Amino acid sequence: MLLIVLVLCLGAAVVLGTWATVGAVEAGVLDTEREGRARLQAAEDGLTQLAARAQDAWGPETYPLSPQGEGRLAADENADILHGEVRMDAADGAPDLVADLERGRDGLELPRCALAAAELRFAAGRTEAAVIGDGAEGDPVTVRLGSALFSGELVRGSVTVPAAGGWALDEGTLLLLQEAGRGGAASVVSITSSVGGWATLPAGELGRSGERPAIVLVTGGAGLDLSGAGDVYGVVLVDGGDLRLDGATVHGLVMVEGYADAGVSGRIVYSESVRSWARFASLTRVRLVPGSRRE
Repeated sequence: MLLIVLVLCLGAAVVLGTWATVGAVEAGVLDTEREGRARLQAAEDGLTQLAARAQDAWGPETYPLSPQGEGRLAADENADILHGEVRMDAADGAPDLVADLERGRDGLELPRCALAAAELRFAAGRTEAAVIGDGAEGDPVTVRLGSALFSGELVRGSVTVPAAGGWALDEGTLLLLQEAGRGGAASVVSITSSVGGWATLPAGELGRSGERPAIVLVTGGAGLDLSGAGDVYGVVLVDGGDLRLDGATVHGLVMVEGYADAGVSGRIVYSESVRSWARFASLTRVRLVPGSRRE
């Protein structure tokens, strides 16, 4: 009987030891799997940083990632493609994640509308139209003042008192344009100023010809003063402020949260070609080349 008890105790000890070993192995496997997933997620975050870096400064570069690791951008025969590599351990020769990045043209969703504002103002006695078409399109020019729609050229007597509630720039588009402006986008003029102030268009060739139109974005609650600016080509967006136009002609379209003051001679000449440029080719976007991502 004693021998049977000893054998049973020995068997139980073997079983318990086996279970403990299996449990330790399973715990080790789970720890390794968690570490691997965390490393891969960090590499994915690094690849996102790499794409953002390429958006700001397109070209070959090696730079540290946050909070750790190293990102590398290498040139390709195609000038619109960069090879990206993420190394979580810079001393390790093998990258954790690789992908090709490409840049292409993109733009904004814009309505077919020459002017969107809370109100359109004229100088006393003015009879010349303030909003007209460029003659390239047969459809009447559309203007939204508050919640009221107008069609055709706008002169002083054709504008009624608008309903409350004007145009406002949506948050997604605002962030996109602000990032593009900070990244040095060749087509974006981004101006931030305080409420009650008036911003002016910076000197330079951008927005001064049909060959180099611009997206002019004013944020912070300030207005945009284009008085005496002459011909301006592009899309004018004033988020939170007003617009002065006397002595200026905007070839394109205007969206302003407050009022647009045409004064004595200010005009908006709607241009469908400028709108098309702004929608499809005004911005540069960086994205991963489909099928190029490899661990």
